[in-house]
Amino acid sequence: MEVNAIRQEYDKVKSSLTVVAPFISSLLSRVRVILTDKAGTACVTAHGVMAISPSFWSKLSWAGKAWVLAHETFHIAFRDHKRQAKRNAKAWNYVADAVNNDMIKAFLRMPTEIQLFGVTLDKIWYILQEPLTKQGMTKENFEKLSKEELYRVLPRVEDDGSGENRCPKCKSPNIRVKTLDVNNMTAHCKCDDCGYEWDADVEMNGSGGGVPIPVEEIEGDLGGIGDLEGEVLQEGDPEIYKDGKETDGEDVEEKWKDRLARGFISVEGLGKELSHLPALTPR
Repeated sequence: MEVNAIRQEYDKVKSSLTVVAPFISSLLSRVRVILTDKAGTACVTAHGVMAISPSFWSKLSWAGKAWVLAHETFHIAFRDHKRQAKRNAKAWNYVADAVNNDMIKAFLRMPTEIQLFGVTLDKIWYILQEPLTKQGMTKENFEKLSKEELYRVLPRVEDDGSGENRCPKCKSPNIRVKTLDVNNMTAHCKCDDCGYEWDADVEMNGSGGGVPIPVEEIEGDLGGIGDLEGEVLQEGDPEIYKDGKETDGEDVEEKWKDRLARGFISVEGLGKELSHLPALTPR
């Protein structure tokens, strides 16, 4: 599918969202959106840019396209890429996807193709119902948890069985990178269980097995790590984006909080998520 055709279709989907879900549309209009095959499907870069694979976009139905735009927009607006912090990336994205999808259901009907692979709070509850019920948790209480609280009740996500990313002393998967040197491609690691520390060579292509390891400090020139380049579909709010990525500092965070707070006044169902954003005062 050619870029111009995608651009025209994107504009039409965005216009449709303006009618059926103006809150989502108002947030989407401020997001920087690019097209790149490196996105795989659709994702948010470390710098708050929405990246969409043209081939993935072309396979989606009209409703699927609207849902994907809403889903990635919520990731950016609710600052999921920033709130992840040192948490396990795979597990954090899992709970963030579930909460975002459940919020979107208040505005849009979940398309069939999204139902097949999209994670929801119902799906997580179904998987964890037995151990959570034994702890006295009800489904109603479970659905009121913030993303951070949901993350804490998830079982620990271990590696894929390859034997990699484990402590060389006690074999625990609960390890972290104390310092990552991206120039020399080395890492100083520590086991959270036995306290053992060691140095290791690392690969940064992201194609290896296992679960991403939390990183405390990065040294060296980051270059394009965590970033993607592609055909610009939408420039994004110039008050938020500069040189193709979100500007640093609390100013951008406050701008997103302000956009969400305005929507909070008129949109029912966002109170739970908004209440867990720090320093957010609806006005």
